[in-house]
Amino acid sequence: MFLAFVLLPILNAELGIFTAEVNVQLEKLREFTVSPDGKYAAYTTRKLSLETGEYTHSLYLHNIFDAKQEKLELDCFPINNLQWTPSNKIISFLATIENKCTFCLYNIEKKSYTKAMTFPVDVGSYKWGSKGTLLAFSAYVYLGETMQKTAEIDAKVYPYNKMVFDELFVYHWGDWESTKWNHLFSQTIKVDPNSDYVYTFDGEPVDIMSDKNGHCPSEPFGGNEEYDISQDCKWIAYTTQTGKDQAWTLKKKVYLFDLTTKKEKLISTGDAMNTCPVFEPEEDWKFIIYKGTKKENCESDQQQIIKYSRDGDNRNVLNNDFEYSVDSIQWSVHKKDVIMASSRIRGTSDVVFFDANTGEQISSMNMRCCEGFFVLPTEEILFRKSLFHKDPQLYIMKIAEAGQKEATQLTFFNEEVFQKLYPLIPCQELWYEGANNDQIHGFFIPPLHSTVYNAEPSAQKWPLIMYIHGGPENGWTDDWSDRWNPQTLVHQGYAIFAPNFHGSDSYGQEFTDSIIGRWGSWPHEDINKGKAFILKEKAYLLDPDRVAAMGASYGGYMMNWLQTHNTDYKAIICHDGLFDLPSFYHETDELYFFESEHLGAPWEKGYKDKHYNPAEEVNTGGAFKTPMLVIHGGVDFRVPLSQGISLFHVLQGKGVPSRLVYFPSENHWVLRPQNSVRWHKECIAWLKHYV
Repeated sequence: MFLAFVLLPILNAELGIFTAEVNVQLEKLREFTVSPDGKYAAYTTRKLSLETGEYTHSLYLHNIFDAKQEKLELDCFPINNLQWTPSNKIISFLATIENKCTFCLYNIEKKSYTKAMTFPVDVGSYKWGSKGTLLAFSAYVYLGETMQKTAEIDAKVYPYNKMVFDELFVYHWGDWESTKWNHLFSQTIKVDPNSDYVYTFDGEPVDIMSDKNGHCPSEPFGGNEEYDISQDCKWIAYTTQTGKDQAWTLKKKVYLFDLTTKKEKLISTGDAMNTCPVFEPEEDWKFIIYKGTKKENCESDQQQIIKYSRDGDNRNVLNNDFEYSVDSIQWSVHKKDVIMASSRIRGTSDVVFFDANTGEQISSMNMRCCEGFFVLPTEEILFRKSLFHKDPQLYIMKIAEAGQKEATQLTFFNEEVFQKLYPLIPCQELWYEGANNDQIHGFFIPPLHSTVYNAEPSAQKWPLIMYIHGGPENGWTDDWSDRWNPQTLVHQGYAIFAPNFHGSDSYGQEFTDSIIGRWGSWPHEDINKGKAFILKEKAYLLDPDRVAAMGASYGGYMMNWLQTHNTDYKAIICHDGLFDLPSFYHETDELYFFESEHLGAPWEKGYKDKHYNPAEEVNTGGAFKTPMLVIHGGVDFRVPLSQGISLFHVLQGKGVPSRLVYFPSENHWVLRPQNSVRWHKECIAWLKHYV
């Protein structure tokens, strides 16, 4: 906190700075949904009190036409999986009531809800059929068992405590694997438009995956985008991966299940990843679109739109000429034969329109950072947007006015909080020449104090932090973060430079693939050149003798690579970083990731990154000079704890000033708010002491 103590007396004492404590206590916009007629939006928020450790949950109803917002009263918070039903007056959601997972229907006219169904096990996701006569949902069950039987097995008390594995995964992301599978169920619904709550469950749900040792949605982050219901409510298309090689492969496949005959058909081809099917929105549907990659077992390969034709049983890639991956995909409701897709494009996230017949890109919305969207019957898009300096809010924009007018903001959560703080600082986008003479894109955010003072160039120079993203096939975009929010450092008096080095996504597949087999080369060169570039470009502002670096996951690997190869940093912060690549392979969960990144297992002939292993530098004269803060989560199974402990052992053994911060209950991310506050305090204290 040293910088804050020195500078605050000069600042306006009535205003505060943005801190982790402020961030975790903001009212967070969570789920949102739109009524079929496009008149209403419903959304949930969550707000934490650090003092009590308790959350306040809220559900809002927003009339889009007259901009009126109403807070709805509920006695069953927290709720999740908020969706609008096919009826304009009914919202659905899941809640835990009397320790049971309960499916609820909320009547926006009556301002009350009913418990439509109580499940014997937890339901993770669901989706409505457009007629309201069918519901698809997912739940964990033992292979061949019903939900009720699964609950009975789980309720038994055994005199021993053990886990036995005959195949991988043993653990995944932050959880140990069980012998249950996340299966997809179909549930028939009775519809009575004259009833207050319209829908009632009819009969028992049917497990349409009863014989499959596979998950739908997939673990750990899949949702209801991985399955869809046809317009006539007679078919379900879904994604799953079966077999014993799931730790080594990404053979996700798309299946089509006939609810009438109870027969299914595999509609995707090949052994690459295929996922997220969407039916053409017609009663007599002819096409399904889904996402697919070309390379096997490569999660960072470009995801393209594949169109399956029911007539002729053929499929083709639609958007061959589009160089970026698509994220979410859907058929347009405002114009026939148009497909909409969100996509990360050159450090932004946008919505792109494609011709459903030719695959040609028609236009884009120029949203800058879209975090989910709904298309309204009024030919408008309701979407969530954030920036580095603006927390997530809902906006609306006419499709025809994209790129011509700014979107209209609908929600204004936390305005009173931000009015009491110094302004959050927008980023500046810069390009520079990196490795291979390629142009590298980066985001620069100046320190708060320099913008407050409007100081002369010689008045004061500020420290710089090189902000290194993980992935590695990920990338910085101009959006808000609840975990790595640069404003918490900017308001402490640090400048931030966040480069999207070789391997980052959103710059075309060739740029993304360029990191494969080169983990420690081109990205390292990009970071070194980026540091030199920004210090020269902002020489009037930055102190070249006070530079630090911080990163997580692959960014943590790069911190370890900087530790062994650079001596020009005052401090380094490594969060859940890879230190020894071979031992990482032996302990991690998703083995296909390592093998696709490094072109093989460590013992195989094709293995490429043996020269880019930080641990090898222990014996070959690595620098090991820079004070280093090492942070690791106890249930991080992506980058297991031993990676951080091994690094700390070496640092201590070589006499490098170092500190290990261990969060026993955190996985690859620090998700608990109180731990996030502690994380930031540790980082800022380290920077204060050494930078």
